[in-house]
Amino acid sequence: MWEFDGPDPGVWERASVPVSETLYDVCDSANGPVVVGSDGVVLGRNREQWGVVLEDGPAARGRTLHTVAATADGRRVWFAGADGALGSVDLATGDRNDCSRPQDAEGTFDALCVAGARGEEKLLVADGSGNVHAGVVTDDEVDWDRPTTPSGGTAVAALAADGPFGYGVDGDGDVWRTTADGWERIGIDDTDGTLTSVAARADRLLVGGSDGRVYAHDDEGWVPFDLGGATVRSVDFRGPESLAGGDSALLSVGRDGDWASVEVGGDAAVRGVALTEPAVAVGSGGVLLERTSSGPKGPD
Repeated sequence: MWEFDGPDPGVWERASVPVSETLYDVCDSANGPVVVGSDGVVLGRNREQWGVVLEDGPAARGRTLHTVAATADGRRVWFAGADGALGSVDLATGDRNDCSRPQDAEGTFDALCVAGARGEEKLLVADGSGNVHAGVVTDDEVDWDRPTTPSGGTAVAALAADGPFGYGVDGDGDVWRTTADGWERIGIDDTDGTLTSVAARADRLLVGGSDGRVYAHDDEGWVPFDLGGATVRSVDFRGPESLAGGDSALLSVGRDGDWASVEVGGDAAVRGVALTEPAVAVGSGGVLLERTSSGPKGPD
């Protein structure tokens, strides 16, 4: 049997954070990585340590936050979660904005994406009933369009934005892209499982799903990768490097199609990953891992 070494995943260490509850998602911002989790906590990292940006979410009600995304300039961070919680924090001023329960939505928001710079951003946020709410920010107020249902009653599990397009994935194994009139299906054919996560950048997509499957998409179509049997809960990529996290302590670093596992310790689910500076993975029990040094990457 032929055996080949994968990419060097670098050195990952557990960071000290002031919470012990589940952390669900992470994104980049102008100030560095931002993490959200149980009880509405929002964490931020300066050059030396992690601290609490918000203790109790957009409405100070302690609703768990499941998803986070920043504007294109990184100057405002949006987050959404349980009981229709939705809001933002302006990193320049520290002002908190509560936009919870848009269009009277009361269910849990599990998916969110943001496109555009602060003050003129566009939002997509998905609830558990298959509805995607689209909003445009003007003068710090959100103007909401009618909800759409790209996959009927199937919930959209994750959203991502890349310039003028939004993308969504669902439990039926479908990938959707926004159009002028709504949504169009762009994949994935012949997938047996569910899709749970998506990242978009520079006309490329990375999608994660059940059974340890990750799918990369470019002009040549969809290319599958098998990371093992655990469901992939979050994906990210920058240039040739990719990152995926999921159930059963799954954390894998990919480069040019080859993947290598990171030893997380225990069996806690990794729920959010981001190739920020440093790269970050978050999960159950307040787990927050940082990559303290990178392995050799080779040419881009």
